[in-house]
Amino acid sequence: EMAFHEWGLYRVWTDVPEYNTAALGMFEHLGFTHEGTLRKSRPHEGARFDSVVMGMLLDEYLSKNKT
Repeated sequence: EMAFHEWGLYRVWTDVPEYNTAALGMFEHLGFTHEGTLRKSRPHEGARFDSVVMGMLLDEYLSKNKT
């Protein structure tokens, strides 16, 4: 709400490591859409993992949060 109503943004996005399934589920629940995958872009504990890019547009936020 803050991003769209207070800051006046049109688009918000996040970059979530594939192993953080709780965060991926939370953003999906909030209405974020999978926009792409950055393959093996995130080093973590001696290995490389994909990053999942998720985003939401103002129009999507408004349609999901009609009051």
